Amino acid sequence: VSAFLLNRSSDLLVAEAQTVSAEQSIEERLRIALESAGIGWWFPYAYAQMLQESGGNPWAVNPNGLDHGLFQYRILYWSEPESIYDIGAQIRKYVSQVSARISAGLSIEEIISRHYTSDYVTAINWEYVGHVLSRMK
Repeated sequence: VSAFLLNRSSDLLVAEAQTVSAEQSIEERLRIALESAGIGWWFPYAYAQMLQESGGNPWAVNPNGLDHGLFQYRILYWSEPESIYDIGAQIRKYVSQVSARISAGLSIEEIISRHYTSDYVTAINWEYVGHVLSRMK
């Protein structure tokens, strides 16, 4: 049964990759991923957060050398099978985290803040939230 599930998961990833063309902008890929997850309304927040974290550069590296990519994931904790520089993997990880936080009933401010702090820090980092919200279109 587990081999079937692994093959099915792989099939789904291939199907997703085929629907998201490499020709599409990062902005469009992010929008499609959020809509596919049923949280398309989150796009303005996601886009603002991406701009805050990396300026939209999927190869961005924080001066500390530890945080990488569109959403500045800490390389020490990157557990995805794809490279941390894989744009699709970066977007999938972000959408998965946001979706889980929305399902948990967190507020917009909590969701934004926990990307910066972690799910273990419940206090809202208002300075970071303010920076993200100021980047909204």
